[in-house]
Amino acid sequence: MADLLEKLYSHMWWAHDELVAELRRQPPDADTQRLFAHIVAAEHLWLARIDATKARVAVWPSLSLDEMAALEAENRARFTELLRRPDDARQQRVRYRNSAGNEFDNSVLEILTHVAMHGHYHRGQIARVMRSTGREPVYTDYIGFVRKGR
Repeated sequence: MADLLEKLYSHMWWAHDELVAELRRQPPDADTQRLFAHIVAAEHLWLARIDATKARVAVWPSLSLDEMAALEAENRARFTELLRRPDDARQQRVRYRNSAGNEFDNSVLEILTHVAMHGHYHRGQIARVMRSTGREPVYTDYIGFVRKGR
């Protein structure tokens, strides 16, 4: 499982890098910016839950591209640390409340898996928004990542 999870995170970070590079070339529309800010903020929120700390940003924040890139870099460093944990440490349970106030309990492994998948969903939305505004979407599919020898 560790190898697959590490591959999913490598893909996630590659996709983030591709998207940031494109958005630096041509500034994003409001919907694209909002969706990417949410991806990065949600990753931060999950890290705060794992660490039992207060999140510094809302789950749907208004962030500049530079702020998103800085938060993403922080998230990446912390997720790298979590991915280095032994498999048995990933079974640690995390109790938290979601944004609706409901209480849940999940393992670190379940959370790590969710975070890796969450960005895929929203990057698909970003591609749809980009296409609807006349832009060519950034190609961030997993198979594209693999085809580039990653």
